[in-house]
Amino acid sequence: QWPAWHSAIYDTLPLEGEGVPALEGERGGSFDAVVSQVIARLRGSAVVLTDKKGKDEWVLPSEAVWLPASLRTILDNSDLPTLLPDKRAFVSFRITGKRARDFLTKPKGLNVDEVGIDELIEFLKCTDWLEEKQTSWFTELFSYLADQAKLSEELQKELRHLTLIPTSEGLAKAVDRLFLPAADPTISVPGARFVHKTLSKVDAQVTDFLRDKL
Repeated sequence: QWPAWHSAIYDTLPLEGEGVPALEGERGGSFDAVVSQVIARLRGSAVVLTDKKGKDEWVLPSEAVWLPASLRTILDNSDLPTLLPDKRAFVSFRITGKRARDFLTKPKGLNVDEVGIDELIEFLKCTDWLEEKQTSWFTELFSYLADQAKLSEELQKELRHLTLIPTSEGLAKAVDRLFLPAADPTISVPGARFVHKTLSKVDAQVTDFLRDKL
């Protein structure tokens, strides 16, 4: 059974600068120095819980990565040796809550690295890694990207130049002038490259993203 204290421990530890003021009349005034010493000690200790290969494993903060829930269908621990070889595992998905995340990832906490949209786009530059993925994985990827309401024009431009769109002939760039498959399978365009038919059959959000953003 999952011990509740594994998650609660991160909720109870203070961040640097959150030292509780001392009682009136006592010398010192705060416990900030003590908190800083505690944080420094924890950063050098295996106190971050991961669940690598289905088993609990405690690692150093510098060896762990925080992965938000929205990216958990796209990335897992098996991707780390290729993408982040200096990391051992993602923080256990059982660790939840804003306070726990803040303590683990904030510079005034354990300063665990995070993966977000910027890091993901850097990963997508690894063509060899992408070529090992199934078409269904790309459906999850484009669903995630389509959900990013604030995806900047700069990032969209960068995505267009990455080799990450599955076609019947392998991966291609959006700037290669790709086509979504026609609803009528008898229609053909000589010499044209079409997005893999699996992607064209998923929800409209993905096809709209491919057509309008890429």
